[in-house]
Amino acid sequence: MTPARFRECLRSIRWTSVDIVNALQCDLAWIEGLESGEIRIPEDVASWLDKLACFHAENQPPTTCRAGTAYPRMLMDVGRPNASRRQPLVSADR
Repeated sequence: MTPARFRECLRSIRWTSVDIVNALQCDLAWIEGLESGEIRIPEDVASWLDKLACFHAENQPPTTCRAGTAYPRMLMDVGRPNASRRQPLVSADR
């Protein structure tokens, strides 16, 4: 794996250098060495990271929970009595 592919995989799975440090329980300086090409990326790390990146590329997050959709609002109302009859906080007259 090249350093460029290493960085691409991290972007694909939305990880920072600190995230992979936590996942691998390693030193940040070692990860920085992998990213820069100063240290050769071990095959097991390359294989694992590539599999994660491919999985994330093939399984994008659902769009129903994005801002502007009705779904998150509905979830916030679950369990609230009279949630569907909620009054606006500010009167429309103002």
